[in-house]
Amino acid sequence: MESSQKTEKRARGRPLGCAKTVTEYKDRFQKHYYKHRDEISERRRNLYDARKKAGFCVNCGGPRARGDALFCKHHRKYTTVLHEVVGRLAT
Repeated sequence: MESSQKTEKRARGRPLGCAKTVTEYKDRFQKHYYKHRDEISERRRNLYDARKKAGFCVNCGGPRARGDALFCKHHRKYTTVLHEVVGRLAT
């Protein structure tokens, strides 16, 4: 991939209002994230899609609960509880 194509891809991949460069970093982990965020994001998306197609939980890689579910039993239960808690806090 040519450098000009790579630059265009990165510019399109960022959300609107997102700074293109950050000059000061809180720590070395933030610096690494900002330098490589496009590759990290692409890797996450690819892993999610691969696990989804293979029939594994997209969070932990364990076996899915059933049929069309994206999560294992543990993560399905966790998501349900989380939604209940958030629903109670919103009202």
